[in-house]
Amino acid sequence: MFERASHHTVVLFGRTVRITFLCCRRRILISIDEITDFHPCGDRRCQDARLNSSMNRLLVATSILTAFVATAHATNCGTGGFSITGSAPVERIATAWVQSYLELCNDDTIVDISGGGSFAGAAGVCGTTTPEDPVDIGMMSRPWLKNEARLNDNGYTHDCLIGDTSRSAIQIAVAYDATAIFVKSGGVADQCIQTLGGGLSLDQLRYIFSTYTYNQLQTSGTWNDTSVPHPDPDDSSAKYWSELDGSCEHQLIFTVGPGSSTGINEVFVDSIGIERDQGENVVASIQWFVAPSSSDIVGYAKGDGNAIGYVENSFLSSTASSDLTVIALNSEGAFISPSFDTIQNKEYPLVNKVFMNPLDEVTSLLKTRPFLDYGFTADGTAEVESLDFVSLSSAEKAIMLDRITPRYISTACFPVNSMVDVLGKGPTPIQHILLGDRVRTRNGKFSKVYSFGHYDLEVKAEYLEITVEGGGAPLSISSDHMLFVGGKATPASTIIVGGAIDGVNGSTMAVTKITHTTATGAFAPFTMDGTIVVNDMVASSYISLQSDATHLMVGGVQTILGMHYLSHLSQAPHRVVCEVIPSFCQEETYINGISVWVAGSLDSAKWLLDQPVLVTLTLFVPAFTFCLGATVIETFYRMNLLLTFACITAFFAFRYTFSPVKSRT
Repeated sequence: MFERASHHTVVLFGRTVRITFLCCRRRILISIDEITDFHPCGDRRCQDARLNSSMNRLLVATSILTAFVATAHATNCGTGGFSITGSAPVERIATAWVQSYLELCNDDTIVDISGGGSFAGAAGVCGTTTPEDPVDIGMMSRPWLKNEARLNDNGYTHDCLIGDTSRSAIQIAVAYDATAIFVKSGGVADQCIQTLGGGLSLDQLRYIFSTYTYNQLQTSGTWNDTSVPHPDPDDSSAKYWSELDGSCEHQLIFTVGPGSSTGINEVFVDSIGIERDQGENVVASIQWFVAPSSSDIVGYAKGDGNAIGYVENSFLSSTASSDLTVIALNSEGAFISPSFDTIQNKEYPLVNKVFMNPLDEVTSLLKTRPFLDYGFTADGTAEVESLDFVSLSSAEKAIMLDRITPRYISTACFPVNSMVDVLGKGPTPIQHILLGDRVRTRNGKFSKVYSFGHYDLEVKAEYLEITVEGGGAPLSISSDHMLFVGGKATPASTIIVGGAIDGVNGSTMAVTKITHTTATGAFAPFTMDGTIVVNDMVASSYISLQSDATHLMVGGVQTILGMHYLSHLSQAPHRVVCEVIPSFCQEETYINGISVWVAGSLDSAKWLLDQPVLVTLTLFVPAFTFCLGATVIETFYRMNLLLTFACITAFFAFRYTFSPVKSRT
């Protein structure tokens, strides 16, 4: 039974791979899959993600160590209960995943699952039915419709056009399904189709289910009239099996299928070429008082030899019956029946993806992202296939998770358009700062940016918006990022209205207003000084690793070690590398917006602080000593440079001052 999982996307030897660690009964299973169409560097700061061989070895070791540590302490559980609604086929997957997920979490998390169809999934996540409390995941067995949402530029986020139009959802494919066509075994329909070679073409399928008559389809210009060689002379909307072949019985065709509000109906309509924008639609011979379930549709077809119906292949496969014949479809000259292989290889012509669409809000994603993470593990994949769906490939799973991972953050630092004073450039939006730029820090001087702890142009995150008296634009900052108050670094979450925060050169500014806001982007420039002035307010380059704590807490006891000091100390090895080998720091690779330099130390530090006191102290002392040693090296390296410069300057000054002056004769 799956216990814990951890996924890490890294660049190794010029290739982007996803490392999956699965913890199962005290065994660690490692899976490495190359991702061919994903690149972690989405900005000009990452012009070339390829690193030299020594750096690759360092990244390999760091990535595997970080992944192991993260796996060792991961609970893989979100921050609370959540709700899921929508497509009935996807509901089967969600139900299986939720059951295993809650067993894994072993807590009081409550997950509310309900059906209602794909339209209900779209309406729920956009808050149409419950404006004050939208569902966290909308399930759909078809893509979004144009009147439901507008596709974002990134190609997968959908901005709601129904309900609360300020909301967005992220489209996550969770499996493949298909539309299965079936008739009663041995009935009139089955015998007719056998005379046609054992299957139907898509043109014949369109004719059978279309509300258009033969003449209307013929004049549409998008239908092959040779597929129906014996059209009824009345040209009515009633269709007969004998129209497909002269040897078929002259019996009326009865069509049965899901309701118009279902996702499979939308997929079927699009797949067989129905032109609804021209008034064409699918015909339902049977009028149901309520929307039929897949069981209702199958049940009717079993009792009527003239009927032909369609449902999800996942449902039909799970309820296989000798009373039904599944119809093969003509694809490029060959009859193809739906199966795991033909659906996986897209050979069967009526294949579709099914989706879970999580609400694109940070608080919601903190609850749903771990759930989806479980769904893409080996156990989640096995559950998908046990329900007769076809699972995504490893690369596809990685892409789906990466759609959410950059958004799954509790630490965001500063959003886009936060203003920073850059030497030689003046006030500059934070997203335009480059590695090597010198920015203003708390002493009024300029310090070099050697790294970005966080760099993500697209992520949406929650921020505190702090306004000060007599200041300019408010400062948006994540709650755990530290500002300076009276010379001491403190998390932004502890700042209060009426208090004061530090400005440049010891000045203070009174806080007049604090609000919560959602903004785009997450940036944390790391300076050699460890501080940075943003919107005229002095901030640390770092976050507090223990919620609202200003100092390290061990066993509930506050130590003398400040969070800012410890964070700056932890980056000493990084700064030493950047000082001694500057070429290593001229560009960076970001994994989910986090620098590879920072990710390892950040994960390790968070894990360490979650351990029992004895474990924390045992491991903290050597780590602290190592970083302290790096700080000493850093200090002496800078002193040696200054000493060398001073000596050279003194030498030339002495030579100029005391060298004899020869007179000209």
